[in-house]
Amino acid sequence: MEITKNKAYDKDYTFPPLELLLPDEEKALPGDHQAETAETSKKIVQLLRCFGVEVKAVGATRGASVTRYELELEKGVTVSKVLKFRYDLALNLGVGGVRIAPMPGRATLGVEVQNRVHSKVSLRELIDSDEFRSAVGGLPFVIGRNIDGEAVIGDLTTLQDLLIAGSPGGGNSVFIHGVILSLLYRTSPADLRFVLIDTKKVELPVYRDIPHLLTPIITDCYKGAAALEWAACEMITRYGLFDKEGVRSIEEHNCFAEEKLPRIVIVIDEIADLMFDAQQFAGVCVNDLVRRGKTVGIHLIISTQHARNDDIPYELKYVLPSKAVFAFCSVTDSRIILGETGAEDLLGRGDMLFKAHGSLYPERIQAPFVSTKEEHSVAKFLKDRYDSNYCPEVGDLIEKSAGHIRELEERSCKFGFRSEDGQEE
Repeated sequence: MEITKNKAYDKDYTFPPLELLLPDEEKALPGDHQAETAETSKKIVQLLRCFGVEVKAVGATRGASVTRYELELEKGVTVSKVLKFRYDLALNLGVGGVRIAPMPGRATLGVEVQNRVHSKVSLRELIDSDEFRSAVGGLPFVIGRNIDGEAVIGDLTTLQDLLIAGSPGGGNSVFIHGVILSLLYRTSPADLRFVLIDTKKVELPVYRDIPHLLTPIITDCYKGAAALEWAACEMITRYGLFDKEGVRSIEEHNCFAEEKLPRIVIVIDEIADLMFDAQQFAGVCVNDLVRRGKTVGIHLIISTQHARNDDIPYELKYVLPSKAVFAFCSVTDSRIILGETGAEDLLGRGDMLFKAHGSLYPERIQAPFVSTKEEHSVAKFLKDRYDSNYCPEVGDLIEKSAGHIRELEERSCKFGFRSEDGQEE
């Protein structure tokens, strides 16, 4: 079924005001930590020298949660030789973790050390930043601040799809709210429709009845699989429409067509639950949408707290092009999700590694803190001014398909095609 742009929101749509978000907290000036930074830099050089590694400190940059010390290696010193001393550095510096990684584009090594005083990054300061206001993409959203203090802005039209992963308490759920709220601050229901799948039933109900929702919030796993199946069918319908019009993308279609198509963003909070109950349908549809959905304006934001291959198929982690990875407990988990080590050294509370589509190296970023009050304030502002804008035809199709999927999954389990723990027999 083809979803067209709702003309009721083309004019006089009011975006949420910044006043609904909490004000920025006062941050320490760069000079306030100058003595501490210089002392730590000197200590790192001395410690490495004790281990037989000759380096030279050439700079330091203080971020919200970590300070990056830039080291120049003497001739004959390899990166691997420095890497093996990261736990010794953490112990001697008295901090929770130290991450060491080459600096992209520079002939230096970055040693990232936990700050003793952690500074929060607010959602308001990022939405009010020049970088966000000047973003020209179709679906811009805030990611956070990097160690250099720059606001990092993403765009789903270039990132394509996004995987958010990390152990409980790392900041996954808060980051999802930051993405959703920043999209609400830049896109109207005429340009963006959400499909929210929340199998835990506790993370996303605050957005119930906002005008951007295409369907009511989905909390049943079989309905979630049915929604993905509908999205895959909608993708094929749009491809047929583009073929008939002779256009190659949703941007070209919306430039010339009278009936414009909104972009569709599907948010899945904890995909492991969906894969456990309806893997046959959900897995196929997700892979299809990731491969071909971007061209027709359908994007996925998928969150998980699990890294094991028996919870999430390896193919899914491989095909998702962009990743926001929060703290994991082990090197193995980091390698499975990110494809390299580093997530095991993150500090939690929004400290993450962000690897954009096409990037060779992940960037360390502090994600914004989003309070429950901010979520409710923005959602209430939209619900007070606009009625819910659900598409009943889509809801009916999902309801019917969910019953069919449930029946097939239960039958496959009953006849031994799939055991109760989700493994094939």
